Amino acid sequence: MALLHSVLSPVLSWTCLCSLMYIFSTGLVAAVAVLTVRKVWYSHRLSCFSKPPANSWLLGHLGQMQSTEEGLQQIDDLVKTYKHSCCWFLGPFYHLIRLFHPDYVKPLLMAPGHSVLIRNGQVWFRKRRLLTPAFHFDILKSYITIFNSSSKIMHVFLVYPYRRLNKGSLFCYILQLLVFICFWVLFPYTSAHPAVTA
Repeated sequence: MALLHSVLSPVLSWTCLCSLMYIFSTGLVAAVAVLTVRKVWYSHRLSCFSKPPANSWLLGHLGQMQSTEEGLQQIDDLVKTYKHSCCWFLGPFYHLIRLFHPDYVKPLLMAPGHSVLIRNGQVWFRKRRLLTPAFHFDILKSYITIFNSSSKIMHVFLVYPYRRLNKGSLFCYILQLLVFICFWVLFPYTSAHPAVTA
C-alpha cells in the first residue's frame, strides 16, 4: 500500500492535475478551432450551392431526412424548389451536396473511374464480359420459384396490412419484405411462409 501511495502521490498532486487539465483543455480548444476553421472553409467553398433552411445553426439539416413516404415527398418538394442542386450540412462538420438535375450528375458519372456504369470501350467490354455469366438465364432459372413465392408474399404483405393494423407505412412493409426475401434467398428453407399459405 505504501508503494502504491508513493507512486500515485506525485501523479495526483495539484500541480500534476493542473498540468493535465491544462494539456487537455489546450487540446480541446485546438480541436474545436480546427473543426471550426474546417466548417468555415467548407461553407465558403460550397457557397455556390443554395441551402434549404436548417433547423439549427449547429445541427443543420440533421433529422430532416426521413426514410418514409413523407421523406420522399420532402425530396420531391426539394427538387421543385431547388431545380439543380442544394447543399445540406448534417451536424456541425459534415456537408452533403444533393444533385437533382442530370446535367449536374453527368460530370460526376463521366469522371475518370473504374465502374462498369461509366466506362466505355475495351475496359467496359472486359468488365461486362466478366459480370454477364452471373446474370445468365440458366443461373437465374433456379431462382424462379423463389421469385414467384416472393411475389406471393409481397402481395400478402401489401394487400392485407391495413386489415390487420389501424395504420401503417408502405415503406415499412416494403422494407420488411425486402429483408425477408434477402434472408430467404441467402438461407433457403423448404417450408412455405405462413403468409403465403394463409
